[in-house]
Amino acid sequence: MRIRKSAVLVAILLVIAAAAAGFIWGLPAWRAEQDRSLRDRLAHDQKTADSYQMLLKGEERMKREPDNPEGFLTAGLAWKSIGDSTGERQFIERALAVYEKGVLLFGDRNAVVVLDAANLNRQLGDYARAEKLYRDAISVNPGGADAYLALVDLYRYDLKKDSKDIIDVYRQALATVVENPEIVQHLAFYLKDVGRYADALSYFELLDKQYPGQFTEVIDELRQKIASI
Repeated sequence: MRIRKSAVLVAILLVIAAAAAGFIWGLPAWRAEQDRSLRDRLAHDQKTADSYQMLLKGEERMKREPDNPEGFLTAGLAWKSIGDSTGERQFIERALAVYEKGVLLFGDRNAVVVLDAANLNRQLGDYARAEKLYRDAISVNPGGADAYLALVDLYRYDLKKDSKDIIDVYRQALATVVENPEIVQHLAFYLKDVGRYADALSYFELLDKQYPGQFTEVIDELRQKIASI
């Protein structure tokens, strides 16, 4: 029996599509077992083996519930855990591929997947992409503190931004995050670190009213510094 050329073409296209899908998702879990370094870890390291089981569950949920970001978050975290435990960049990149796919699907309504993608871009050194995603996460969830503080850290430690740019992020956070003692404390220590002692003191005194006695030592230190100037 002769096989029609159209049927052969369809079969080839299906194979190509399947291969492309594997690339988009980062790397299917079953292919991970073919990686020698990971295979050895699975046999001898319980933490990696546990992360791999989490990966299987995450990928299964991605297939079963493609409209639910939880599968992407689970699979991405599993790949990251494997990368952290093995110290191999390739697994972090696979985590990022999953998160970036999640950003495409859910980024307009789920700040967590956007923030996770931003954090991994920062870890891998793509600071421009990380900055954009932190801004996107803030837009999706302007009332959450995590993206603001992560953006501050990116500006301060990686991009070496001017103090004005960093303080602008803090001020934006203070204006939009209702429960913000973490942001106030973060800002207070930053101002202390850059030598703006009077400004830092005002924020620590504000915190001291909410949490009496917890900031006495740093308040006394700042008062002494101001008095000695």
